[in-house]
Amino acid sequence: MEGQQIPRERTLTLPVAIVVAGALIAGALLIVNTDLSARPSVPPDIFEGGGSLQDVLRPVTEDDWVAGNKEGSVTVIEYSDAECPFCASFHPTMERIVSEFPEVRWVYRHFPLTSIHSNAFSAAVAGECVGALKGDAAFFSFMRTILMSQRNLGDIFYETEASKLGVASDAFRTCVKDPLHTDAVDADLGEAIAAGGTGTPFSIVISKSGRYFPINGALGYSQVSAIIKAARQ
Repeated sequence: MEGQQIPRERTLTLPVAIVVAGALIAGALLIVNTDLSARPSVPPDIFEGGGSLQDVLRPVTEDDWVAGNKEGSVTVIEYSDAECPFCASFHPTMERIVSEFPEVRWVYRHFPLTSIHSNAFSAAVAGECVGALKGDAAFFSFMRTILMSQRNLGDIFYETEASKLGVASDAFRTCVKDPLHTDAVDADLGEAIAAGGTGTPFSIVISKSGRYFPINGALGYSQVSAIIKAARQ
């Protein structure tokens, strides 16, 4: 994915498109700030829902943004909103997870809640372009900066931070206008909703044996690491 724009072939299937439309008509998605400490350390895996999730989640491919072990036996698909404070707190947790668990691959997909976060979608598109032009490492570096600088979000900030990663300004400006990248973000959003996401961050851990462990919210390191340990089985 290095050095050139790579087509990211994400399309909204009809069921997903219907879900997205329904969500938009029904109203805004809401983030509920619950007491995460009251949750069990390891959520139950979704045996009954596994089949439906297999139908909803697209396979991880070279088109995805992946950190950690790209061939890892445990996959964490995170759906994140660049303007969500809980996503900002969860990001370092996932960085620690991939540094301490060599079998984990962390897949980052977008879940911009635009009704409450006006800059989330544009930030996601900017991230797509940084990744398309400079690869996975640049994508994750850029998204970390975005998440840790949420009060500064905007076109000038995106371009400035992209240039620090070696992205030419002209190429970046052209890229963010390309519908290919807005379509990619839309596809991630539709998938997150279809998979059961109602707030951000929303993550799904897929175990070595194919079990699904949903994570709703910004769980702490001890809870996430417990889930990863269970998913190694």
